[in-house]
Amino acid sequence: MPLDIDRADLSDRILPRSEASEKLTEWFAPCGRIGPATLAKYACLGGGPPMLKFGRRVGYPERQLYEWGRARARFVASTSDVGRAA
Repeated sequence: MPLDIDRADLSDRILPRSEASEKLTEWFAPCGRIGPATLAKYACLGGGPPMLKFGRRVGYPERQLYEWGRARARFVASTSDVGRAA
């Protein structure tokens, strides 16, 4: 889900990487944790949440960060089950 800067919502908080990691942990803590280093890896390799880059710094729009985490969450009956989207 690419970030469309032309449709960005000015009321959406832009979180630095460390705070984005804390928010993901707050929202999805029972399912695991995505640390700042993992978010940095995703920023280099792709597959992570949409980010806004300004100069050398990046930030994560809070609403899109939540949507990204929710898209990765699955309801499963067992660990071998692929599950369905939350």
